[in-house]
Amino acid sequence: MQAANGSSAAAADGACGPAKAPPPAPLVPDPLAGPVGPAPQAAPADPVATPDLKDLPACFKVLRGVNFRDLQTVSPGCIQLGRVYRSSQVVSASQLESLNIKAVLDLRQPPVQCKTSMANLRLAIKDRLANCWGWLSAQVGGGHHEHTGAGARPSGGEGSTGSSSSSSKCGEVPPAVPCFRCTEECCEHYGVPARVFHVDMLPTQVSLRILWELPSSLQARVLWAAARRKHPEPIVAGAVADPNILGYLKLYTILLDRAHRPMGDALRIFADPANYPLLVHCIHGKDRTGLVCMLLLLLCGVDRQAVVKDYALSEGLLLEGREQRRLLGLPEHLTTNQIIASAAAVMESTIDHVEKLYGSAHNYCKHVGLSETEIGSIVRNLTGPEPLNTNAASEKL
Repeated sequence: MQAANGSSAAAADGACGPAKAPPPAPLVPDPLAGPVGPAPQAAPADPVATPDLKDLPACFKVLRGVNFRDLQTVSPGCIQLGRVYRSSQVVSASQLESLNIKAVLDLRQPPVQCKTSMANLRLAIKDRLANCWGWLSAQVGGGHHEHTGAGARPSGGEGSTGSSSSSSKCGEVPPAVPCFRCTEECCEHYGVPARVFHVDMLPTQVSLRILWELPSSLQARVLWAAARRKHPEPIVAGAVADPNILGYLKLYTILLDRAHRPMGDALRIFADPANYPLLVHCIHGKDRTGLVCMLLLLLCGVDRQAVVKDYALSEGLLLEGREQRRLLGLPEHLTTNQIIASAAAVMESTIDHVEKLYGSAHNYCKHVGLSETEIGSIVRNLTGPEPLNTNAASEKL
């Protein structure tokens, strides 16, 4: 299982609406990332003050991972303690064991070994065959087959390495299946019985769109790097962080508007109570993880100002991690001030974008393929006082 970065979560009180292990493996470089169209303008003013790290709850002193905390700290009156953790880096297996983590959601590009794993390939083939059979049965029977394309598939294909079960009824979206290679490694080599899910939030079509949006001079540098078989991440990372070229707001809007399928895949994992307690992470723990957590919090009725403050908290925690030399495995170009910035105005404008184009986080979840049943299950899993059936997770290993 690889180390990675997650997103920021804040210690603000949001109002709840109705509704023994070796060090982490080296990071796998992500493909290009970015958005479409003219760069959206962030809110002119930053209405949320940057959180003071001295005001963080006592639990932050226990969670020693960089940018690592319980989602409950955003809104203690709404989100239940110990359900979802977010992180930039998984520091140790003992940390996962102490938190009783049952599932790990990795939002980075899956390792090549996972894509070529025979167990995962067999599941992908079964998934495609089941999809074709379901479509054919619906056509012959005159029924309706729910399309499992962008935003509607829980796993399999580009964007994730799991696969759906062929036993699901026609028209239903099957549960996600974990990466067998990483799950086995997590259990045998790290001693942590947690299932590992890969959901690539920057699939090929998104990466290519970003390349298209880059200035021609940067496009030439990226293509030259590719011709020399060098990863273009050092070139693209700076462009994404620079608001005069792309900027994080534009990156977030492209992920929300163009990465429907992986976004739906990621959110659907939170609908299964067997996956709790759950850890979600990416590289820095503020961008991809931040968007997923933003949608989860808004879906549960958490006040938007608490969500914004949660996002803004990441910058201070990442800076602290850098000063303490705890940003393990990250190259220097991914630890600059501009790269790890998380301005509150960016998240303010991102939430405005969701509300303007989709109406609400609830509508967005439906747009990316989640059913009302799945949405309701996510809310219950995060806010319900009753303990979840975490034993079911180990039974699925």
